[in-house]
Amino acid sequence: MARYLPRPALLLYNVSAMKKRKGTDRIASSRQAIGRWEDERYALCREIPLKIKKTNEGFLVSDPVTLRYGVGATLEEAKDDYIAVLLEYYESLMSSEHNLAPHLKEHLRYLRTVIREKAAQPQT
Repeated sequence: MARYLPRPALLLYNVSAMKKRKGTDRIASSRQAIGRWEDERYALCREIPLKIKKTNEGFLVSDPVTLRYGVGATLEEAKDDYIAVLLEYYESLMSSEHNLAPHLKEHLRYLRTVIREKAAQPQT
């Protein structure tokens, strides 16, 4: 029987609260949320909570619900990569909506609460 973890609360944590672990070059993970983005097709309805991890190579940004992630040399690059990955995942789920496994249906249901398609602009 599958067990599902409860959805995390949508909280905004400050990245500057990350603390360096003693004896390592790694920085402890922190949390933050994406509140908006620039995209021609989709708009964000509410914040998406993110887990941020600093590594020797840069940053890794992930969300605890869909388990999608983005990487980059800077935090902004990692967030941009995450957004691209998330939108691609969302479109993939929508295109296969009627053939999804239960956990993927849950991912699509969640993404529909945070992402909306922008209305098409009339051409002049």
